[in-house]
Formats: sequence, C-alpha cells, structure tokens
Amino acid sequence: MKRRTFLKTFPVFAATPLAMAAIPASSPAHSRHLIALGTAACRSVAKDGEKLNFDSFTLIDGELPSQVNVHAKFFRFIPPEYLYEPYEHVRFLKKEPLPILPIPQDIETHLRTLEGELVFLAGLGRATGTLLFQSLGLHYRTHTQGLEWLATMPFYFEGIYSRKNADQAIYVLADNRREPTSHCLDEIRHRYGNLALRSAYEKADEWIVSELNEI
Repeated sequence: MKRRTFLKTFPVFAATPLAMAAIPASSPAHSRHLIALGTAACRSVAKDGEKLNFDSFTLIDGELPSQVNVHAKFFRFIPPEYLYEPYEHVRFLKKEPLPILPIPQDIETHLRTLEGELVFLAGLGRATGTLLFQSLGLHYRTHTQGLEWLATMPFYFEGIYSRKNADQAIYVLADNRREPTSHCLDEIRHRYGNLALRSAYEKADEWIVSELNEI
C-alpha cells in the first residue's frame, strides 16, 4: 500500500491556547469536503458516509446510489458513447487509453463554492471514476482550497486494461504534482488470504474509511 504523510499548515498564534480554542472547528478555512468520483466511490460514501469526518459530500456518477446514508449533493456524469463498443445489448469499454475531458461547468462551479479542503476519492480502472479523477486532476486549479487525491487500484482479475487505465490516471496526477495516494485492492487478498470478493470489497471499504479520516 502506498501511503504518504499529509502535511497541513496552521496559522501561528501569539496569544494563549484559549485563542485557538475560540476558533470554531467548522469554520470555512478548516472545513473538509469529500468528492466521490464514479460508481465505486459513490457507493462507498453512500454506505459509510456517517463514519466519515467531513462537512459535506458530493457524489458524481451516472446514477445516484439507491440508498445514501448522508446528505449529499449529486451530479450526473455519463462517459461519452464513443468510449464504448456495442455488442448486441451490451456495451464494452474500448481497449484504448481513456481521454482527459474538460470539467463540466456545473461541477466546477460547485467545487469552487466549497471553502476549505477538498478530498477526491475514486475507484480507478473503469470509465467514470478514472475519467473524472484524471480530468479533474489535470484541469482543476485553485489557490484558495486544499486538494487531496485518494484512489483504489483494481484487482488483477479485472484485467490488464483496467490496470492500465488506473496507472494512467495516477501518472497524470503525479506528472502535475498532485501526489495521489493509491491503494492496490489485491494487497487486501495478500494480507488476509484469498478472500471471497464480497469480503475483499468490505475490507477495501474499511481501508477507505480509515484513510479518509486520517487525511
């Protein structure tokens, strides 16, 4: 698991510790906002949002999860049709690198209204989360917000192209000095044994909750 230490800068107070205590923890400068990108991240937040220490939640995906346990702002994002190859009644993602897309205006406008720290979460490998992660990572610029990027990498059985898509998204951010934190899901199975898929995903959700609350 790749981990790094997140450094935060706090103002220096010349007064007594009581002066620090007088500042509300939920003041805009110290607010934390979680932005879930794609189906896996949105489902994770919908299920475990009450365990997460954030002031707001934003979900961006093709569909809103059927049950969301926290109040969240939802934006619909559907990957372009040209990324898929139709076969009978099913669509398959083409085996080629995913593009970097412009940020939809409504999403960018919403992000800029949030004061404090923005934490972006995505499960990489498939279209929606990967597209949003790398596109926002490249295009979204701000001088007033703190930005953090957290991603899970796909299981190896999900295929080489899913892995390539995930690697590309990490490289895009790293090349633009975003320093994303990533976690390979296969490390869960190495650590706990050959878990059933459902158990492996549950362990992944536990890791996500722990990592998000540490940021």
